[in-house]
Amino acid sequence: NKRCRMPASFSRNLNCEQSQAPSSPADHPTTHRGVARRDVLATSVGATLLAFPLSARALLKLPNPNGDGDAVAYELPVELRLLVLQGAVPSNWLPEFRNTQSKTARVNIKQVQELVDIYNELQFRKATGDAMLAGATPPKRKGKSSGSAFDVCALGDSWLSPAISRGLISPLEAPQDVELLRTLPLQLQQLARRDDKGQLSPNGKMWGMPYRWGSTLIAYRVDKLAQRKILPPTDWSDLWRPELKGKIAMVDAPREVVGAALKACGLAYNTPDIDATGCMGDVSDRLQELYQQVRFFSNTQHLKALMAGEVFVVVGWSPELLSAAMKSTNIGVVMPASGTSLWADMWTLPKSYTNRQSPLISQWLEFSSKESRIQKNRGLRGGSSPSMFPTISSKVQLNPKATCQQWVGPEKVNYSATMGRRKDRDDRDLVNGLMPSDEVLAASEFLLPLSSVATTQHQVLIGNMNKGRTTRSWTG
Repeated sequence: NKRCRMPASFSRNLNCEQSQAPSSPADHPTTHRGVARRDVLATSVGATLLAFPLSARALLKLPNPNGDGDAVAYELPVELRLLVLQGAVPSNWLPEFRNTQSKTARVNIKQVQELVDIYNELQFRKATGDAMLAGATPPKRKGKSSGSAFDVCALGDSWLSPAISRGLISPLEAPQDVELLRTLPLQLQQLARRDDKGQLSPNGKMWGMPYRWGSTLIAYRVDKLAQRKILPPTDWSDLWRPELKGKIAMVDAPREVVGAALKACGLAYNTPDIDATGCMGDVSDRLQELYQQVRFFSNTQHLKALMAGEVFVVVGWSPELLSAAMKSTNIGVVMPASGTSLWADMWTLPKSYTNRQSPLISQWLEFSSKESRIQKNRGLRGGSSPSMFPTISSKVQLNPKATCQQWVGPEKVNYSATMGRRKDRDDRDLVNGLMPSDEVLAASEFLLPLSSVATTQHQVLIGNMNKGRTTRSWTG
């Protein structure tokens, strides 16, 4: 499945499989937690068929004091429609949530293959709404539909900024939702608070409710490396080992690729100005070397190649890598020791063109955040609960201070001696549901929106790396 976690934030020559966020939409009452389980309204018999859907059920009939027929009380169905990434919501959540509601409550879920599908649905919904308000002809849908009728959708944190700046989503403003956000770890709270341009703002509105998080990990074939006496990777610098040349696959995501080189040079993913660290040349050199090391960059073929033994090492996102490792004991998974990139999926509200919102929204947000929803024995598998985010990483790095470390390359070590010191199968810790250490998570970062300076620098770095594309092709 194509699970590209990041939108195309800058132009580059990567053969990125994710769809770029279209440049224009043409391309593509406050609720309360204590809402009554039953919505009961009264009307005269004569207005029944006009005022209520056929699914409304009459509860009781009373004489109208005005003498104009009888007054009939109706129970109306309430509905909650969710649009999510496939596998992003545990299968037991929906039946459990339905059990907390009345029989007239309807909860439907639509699952899509890619996060970009959700973003495209938001764009189409806005374009359609804007056209209707202007009295114009709504745009025709291009490609397959994920169903634009939804009340809540799940977006990755990297998609939040473009969704806000283009007016695709609305902030969560219900008092009970704001209070619920305050119960989450501080770093996740700050990640959800943005200004109207989508930039992080401590006093900004709440644009999403984080409900799961994960990371970028390194997976490898234990058997293939052991047969060749190649040490398993433990950190980013290991990707530059000569013995792994042509045996590595990475996700096709520029922030992840550039981030690997930044981490190898001792810098942060969110370094605001690489030039200021004096490390721009080193990072560029590392990227060009990495290009020669990596066999291909893909969001769909990397795991297939690992399973087939065509590559021995893969850099990818935790849900897919851990799922693959669950199916084979020959696959080990580690979180880079110097820290990695983090991501969070959030519940967001699509832009509304009416004053009507599902009364079940706040109940769903509370339900998905409850302690009983946490599966602590799963670790990062399938995404981890916000309550399991360590307090040691409670501060968002708005302006991370980083200095360039002199590149010395991968350390040369003795295979037998090193493997003898390692504990048995520690590469299965994450697969078995153990959480990474707080120290490693403290050195990890959510990928924040790039500044204009950093965006230009990333463009230059990717451009320089791609100078060798005439001799090698990138696969999709």
